[in-house]
Amino acid sequence: MGHDGPVLWRIGTGLAGIGRLVLSGVAAALLLVLLLIGVVLLPVLGLGVPVLRGTRELVGRLAGAERRWAGTMLGTGIDEPPDADPGIDEPPSRHRFLRTQRRRTFRRQLGWLAWETVAAVTVVLLVCVVLMSASLMVGSAAPVLLLPGYALLVPPLLAMHPICLLLAGMSRRLLGARPDELLAHRVAELARSRTETVEAQDALIRRVERDLHDGTQAHVVATGMTIGLARSVLRADPARADELLAEAERTLTQALQELRTTVRGIRPPVLAERGLADAVRALCLRSRVPVEQHVDVPALAPTVETAVYFALAEALTNVNRHSGAEHARLTLCHSDGAVHAGLVDDGTGGAAATPGGGLDGIRTRLGALDGRVEITSPGGGPTEIRMEVPCEPSSPRISPSSGTGSSVS
Repeated sequence: MGHDGPVLWRIGTGLAGIGRLVLSGVAAALLLVLLLIGVVLLPVLGLGVPVLRGTRELVGRLAGAERRWAGTMLGTGIDEPPDADPGIDEPPSRHRFLRTQRRRTFRRQLGWLAWETVAAVTVVLLVCVVLMSASLMVGSAAPVLLLPGYALLVPPLLAMHPICLLLAGMSRRLLGARPDELLAHRVAELARSRTETVEAQDALIRRVERDLHDGTQAHVVATGMTIGLARSVLRADPARADELLAEAERTLTQALQELRTTVRGIRPPVLAERGLADAVRALCLRSRVPVEQHVDVPALAPTVETAVYFALAEALTNVNRHSGAEHARLTLCHSDGAVHAGLVDDGTGGAAATPGGGLDGIRTRLGALDGRVEITSPGGGPTEIRMEVPCEPSSPRISPSSGTGSSVS
């Protein structure tokens, strides 16, 4: 009995895999037919473009299901190729769409559709041959053929699991991301994020320069002129000199306030003085939408703390302005050599990282530190933003946590 369980499990898994193969093969054949129809209709005023776009999206979903099944069979995760779904959200331009078809990932998906169809037909034919042979032997009048007829079914049953493993390996080869593709994509992403970060830093420097020139510098110059005027009338009109000095004091106070505002946009004082954990708690306290916070993070490098702080600040701003949420939950912790942050709200959903938007800015800011951002926001909600930045604590001291389940508004 010790081996009956695994054997029966392999037979059951093999049968399920063969059944899945048949269904997947039928779907693959239908998608190939739809793609052929779309290609035929392309010359007719581009009518094939919407057919191809819809079919291609279905191909991507079927390929995703195949990757998940193959990963389960092989006991390992199979990464999606970096350009698996290019151009799905682009305008339906015929030439633009045709350019996307030349991508290597889509060509591999087409190859997998053909392979899946052929494999399904081949396996079905082999099963039919075995079943017919066994049926003829069992149904014959010769008793001597009865036992061999039943025995003929045993090898196919035992072979189904290895066949499924073979199919899963082929699916991983055709649909999975290769190490060189992942490396090239990662390098390209890092190069893009570095460029965007440099541009963002340059824009920040220009903004600070403009704020100092138009604000603080103007107030300081005005203050100097006012003090000079006060000195000139000090002996002749002490009361007037006192008024001018009071005006200079108000101007200096205003200049100091503007200078603090400028500095706050670079690195908030609460972040510099109290650390990331308390700075994030302060963000939650200022939020119009009640935020349940779970914060337990050590002291990190200043660059990491600044990036995570502004990323969470932007995410909370989106919750307050656009989500329509009544409640949100923020988590912030450090584990496995990275700081992990998450924000979930019960709003209307539909959030997306559009170029130049706030969420895209979060991705750019964290990408410069080799960080990742994942956004899940189906229509109707909820919206979940997950952030991860690799880093190590800069101090062994852990900030006190806020307490599980605490709620602030």
